[in-house]
Amino acid sequence: MFITQFKLSDVISDPMTYIANLNTPLSMIVIDTNLGAINLKEDCHDKLAWSGVFIRNLFFSIVILGILCVLPLPVIAKMTTLIMAACPVAGIVVPFSLLSNFDVKFPTKLMCLSTLVAIITIPLVIYLATLIGM
Repeated sequence: MFITQFKLSDVISDPMTYIANLNTPLSMIVIDTNLGAINLKEDCHDKLAWSGVFIRNLFFSIVILGILCVLPLPVIAKMTTLIMAACPVAGIVVPFSLLSNFDVKFPTKLMCLSTLVAIITIPLVIYLATLIGM
């Protein structure tokens, strides 16, 4: 449809637009209901969750930084890609766990801790990129 520029009728496109607009709010409701079950005082001692946060927030970002350093791209493209790579665990992991009938406690904990730690790791990764002159 993108290539041919074929336009759908309003009878089809309007409901699709409404459903697309509901996507993020519904996902946030599902995530928030599971987030209420998390006890941060207890869950901060989960070594598996912290290893996942380290791998996602720092290790993955540094690997991407290394790859971007050797690619012949404009600096703005490199920094944009790096910032996206440094972002925390996506919230979609919780609905996917629900759909797959898996326990949602660990993905919710991982998402929550990753988001909190991203306050520090995103600026740190950007600072590392500026230090090496990307």
